[in-house]
Amino acid sequence: MTEQPASAATDPLRAHFVAALARRAATRTGAERALLEARLAVLHAEARPAAPPPTPRPAGPGPLAGLVQALRPPATPKGPRAGQTAEPDMLQFFRSTWARLHAEQRLKHALADAPENPGPLNSEHLVHQALQLMRGCAPDYLRHFMAQVDALAWLEDAQAEAAAAGKPASKAGKPPARKTAKKTAPSKRT
Repeated sequence: MTEQPASAATDPLRAHFVAALARRAATRTGAERALLEARLAVLHAEARPAAPPPTPRPAGPGPLAGLVQALRPPATPKGPRAGQTAEPDMLQFFRSTWARLHAEQRLKHALADAPENPGPLNSEHLVHQALQLMRGCAPDYLRHFMAQVDALAWLEDAQAEAAAAGKPASKAGKPPARKTAKKTAPSKRT
């Protein structure tokens, strides 16, 4: 039986094929064995040389790092902009605390309005479940989400007020009336 080259061990499929062919050649005799051994010799000759050892990386940044640096947007200063004063850390703490408490209050208010015995596909029930999961998994995301919902609700109220201001008070809450075409019977001319 012939030995497998070292590169066969790096390619598992090729190594398995060569090993199976070597086992088959060991069980055969005569011309059949000669053909199998010739095929094994060709496979060993075609075996790829072992991969060269990896070259050590250069100490400096490579060309890709230079490209990334060139494409990176310019850094913005972390301090206050011109004409602005820096917020004290305590003010940032109170703002984040207030936002968190406000989101919790809005969530409790929303969950209090949940239907008592909803079906499994009740949309209100699904929204409340999603809010509860958000509260447990990602409270910061819930805070941002509630802030966006508040902003959208404010915009909706402002739009409704602007629309109501342009119409008389009695028609503000009613949808516009639709005109219907009267059906007329065809007239008979004789």
